[in-house]
Amino acid sequence: MRASLTFALLLVLLATACSTRTHNLASSPDEDASADAGDPSDDAGASDADVSDADAFEGGFPLPTYDGGVVYCGARACACSNGEDDDGDGIVDGDDPECTGAFDDDERTFATGVPDEQRAPKCQDCYFDRVPGRDVCNRASSCPLTGTPGNGNGQCSTCAVQASCRDQCAPLAPNGCDCFGCCEVWRDGERFEIMLEASCSIEALGDPTRCTSCIRAADCVNPCETCELCPGRALRDLPPECIGYTCAGSDPCRRSSDCGGAEYCQFGCCLAIAI
Repeated sequence: MRASLTFALLLVLLATACSTRTHNLASSPDEDASADAGDPSDDAGASDADVSDADAFEGGFPLPTYDGGVVYCGARACACSNGEDDDGDGIVDGDDPECTGAFDDDERTFATGVPDEQRAPKCQDCYFDRVPGRDVCNRASSCPLTGTPGNGNGQCSTCAVQASCRDQCAPLAPNGCDCFGCCEVWRDGERFEIMLEASCSIEALGDPTRCTSCIRAADCVNPCETCELCPGRALRDLPPECIGYTCAGSDPCRRSSDCGGAEYCQFGCCLAIAI
């Protein structure tokens, strides 16, 4: 049932993918979209989510559940969905550059904080669907590192991206990220492309021993458009011609309560929660 609801939601998102909405700074003049995101009552208030041991752990994997836009890692709200500044950097949840989605339980690094990191030694599936083994995507995991399928095998002996992967995974990727966890990240106006991993954080950008450079899959990516926010890129970093930030294919937001119950506010835009 949970998977069918997710795919139904994806069909709705794909139907609206050609629209673009702008967040007008005249009516929301804050310096960045995280200005009042720290109120837990907006993002992680009282909830009646049905979280059982079976829901929380499936084959040893903590399977998130959601209720009213708040995502739970087991019996508590995930760090990137609890309305709190867990790493003390002054940025909360979906505005925090190290938060890769509502299911993310680690605000300190570009890891998700769950045991199964979705990075595979040979065959890479969709990084953001949080369902190991679903195999929506099949791509050699060396592709984002070398641009070649050198370490792939079987159906993953290619860097090509299947149509089903583009259709089902790309809408789940945050602004700036491709389907396989290679993301565009900004710091002080400088742009990096790095793999999402536990050793990497905003502070570590530029250190190749901690942040692995990567090549995004051009045909399965949610690009950080000229007037969009993405990891580490705030309103102050947008070009002068941008009167605000835009959201391609989704609604602008300030907090997850501005979105639908199965959506999460990330980098100022409502994104489908992938469960």
